[in-house]
Amino acid sequence: MSFVKVEEKSRLSGPPVWGVQNRYFRRTRTFDPAYCLNYQLHKHNNRINPTGDLEHQLPPASAGMPCHRIQPVTPRAKCGAGRPFRGLSGASSRGCQEQPDRAYGSFMDRIRTILLPGSILPAQPAYDALIEALGPEVQAVAKDLELYAGDEPPPGWSLDTEIDGVLREAEALGWETFHLVGYSGGGAAALAFAARHPDRLLSLALLEPAWAGNWDWSPGHTELWKKYEQLEALPPEQFLPAFTRLAVKPDAVLPPPPPGPPPPWMAKRPAGIKAFRRCFKDYDLERERLAAFPRPVFYALGGLSNPDAYGEIASRLARVFFPDFHLEVFPKRHHFDPPHRIEPGRLAELLRRHWEQAEASQAAGPADGHLPRVSAASRTAEILDDVRGDR
Repeated sequence: MSFVKVEEKSRLSGPPVWGVQNRYFRRTRTFDPAYCLNYQLHKHNNRINPTGDLEHQLPPASAGMPCHRIQPVTPRAKCGAGRPFRGLSGASSRGCQEQPDRAYGSFMDRIRTILLPGSILPAQPAYDALIEALGPEVQAVAKDLELYAGDEPPPGWSLDTEIDGVLREAEALGWETFHLVGYSGGGAAALAFAARHPDRLLSLALLEPAWAGNWDWSPGHTELWKKYEQLEALPPEQFLPAFTRLAVKPDAVLPPPPPGPPPPWMAKRPAGIKAFRRCFKDYDLERERLAAFPRPVFYALGGLSNPDAYGEIASRLARVFFPDFHLEVFPKRHHFDPPHRIEPGRLAELLRRHWEQAEASQAAGPADGHLPRVSAASRTAEILDDVRGDR
């Protein structure tokens, strides 16, 4: 089975068999026959040529659908020597032409994860470095928020809208269960998903979620949210700088804006952030549902982030998810200089370990075992004291 790299992006419309392929190469600009073969065998059992021949993988021009210019890439002769394309981690097969069955089997065995971004940077630039660091053994899908599907937040948007979007993405991928990662606003959506659909998740990873329910707030966290509310009246050019400053310690250095005019998508962000804030006031994230979540939870915290924001959330979630909650601190990082962009190698290693242990624990079954790898609530409190400088 050979790989092809799509050189043009097009929004095709056609029979259902092509739908997931279009979603795939719109996101990654890469077409992987193994990926499409897996999905189509699952959803359209008799509608493709199981040999994976390229002439059957792409629609003919006579079908009235625009054709893509494709560049065949010959796999290396030795299995495992192929270099994957960037975009969707492990998007290319690691097998070789001499052993197609092994290549297909390794694709099926990859770790499956969906990555949700924060309220500012789109998913692909946010997670490019992490996806590359995760390597071909992880099939990682960076999914944009439903909040930014149009020019304005969708009417009636809430975290439930993001939950529905994750469910649609998993259905398109043919995934019954998967690992879920969420950063900032995407972390809040990931928590809501875990509360509503715990049976769909193999594990949960939170990268400084923007919000984690309206219960058990500390005085410092309550005061911080009053400051957030005071920002609502500011014009957009003042809102974002003030918002980002509240998320970090006073001595933290915020990254300068990139040179040149802001990208077009930036104009949507102030309204999107405010939509998140409005949703957080009323959304019912049930503590009892989170406490019943049966899978491991990983939390990454920046040492230079505002401890009354993300450190406080870590402390509360450690009590909710105890004993299967693991906290990792990145001392030199903060919310707008996060590990998935600046230290992707270390975070990738921690996530792979988290996912592998979660899958091993599930395979062992409830009778055999729980892997003793998590931070107790008391240990989490000690770590957070160090982050705050209280010890």
